[in-house]
Amino acid sequence: MINDSNGTISTSTTINQRKSGQNIDGGGGGLMFILSGNGVDYEHPEKSKFAINTFTGELFLISPLNRDPPDGREQYRLQIQAEDEHSEKINGSITILIRVRDINDNQPYFEQNEYRAQVKENLAAGIDIIRLTAIDLDPDSILRYSIEVNRVNSDGDLIFDIDELSGLISTAVCCLDRESIAQYTIKICATDRSINGGDHHQQQQSPSIQSIVQQQQSMINQSSCTNVKIK
Repeated sequence: MINDSNGTISTSTTINQRKSGQNIDGGGGGLMFILSGNGVDYEHPEKSKFAINTFTGELFLISPLNRDPPDGREQYRLQIQAEDEHSEKINGSITILIRVRDINDNQPYFEQNEYRAQVKENLAAGIDIIRLTAIDLDPDSILRYSIEVNRVNSDGDLIFDIDELSGLISTAVCCLDRESIAQYTIKICATDRSINGGDHHQQQQSPSIQSIVQQQQSMINQSSCTNVKIK
């Protein structure tokens, strides 16, 4: 399993143990390793994600991976064939399944720069007003909502509240008076945080091998904000 990346994994990172050997026919020749599968494009090498050293069997990541939609992939399935260097006889093959672990590399966003809502005056505290939902393309992130800019009443109490998980905005005090203030503008922010943990060790199962690269998980929190006009 490896993290998706925007250039954070070196092109020299080895993701498979070296596999080399002598010709089993006793002729003294070596083996040649041939790579195929997802992320391998011999007609357009610039599009390839993986490459192999044909003489040592070392497998390399040569281009950053992306797990997120619309163009990303959650996993890659590769096949390696070992051929006799002289007779081209296939001596064996192996399948490698590479799972791409998501990192927090997408900023959440609201579909509108401004939202509008209405609330009746003289209502009690705890009345629901509007629910905001931000979008995050990172599937393993969880969003937290907060009020960045709130309003206070004449007693100095905050007027609005928000549920940090659902994005539901409600009144925090009672008895809003339209004659005193006809409209309020508050600023709502959504902040994401990756919750991807995942096991770093997977049991090997023949004939497939799950190749693993351990890389420190990116935990950078990113946020996006929008305005809500309430009257």
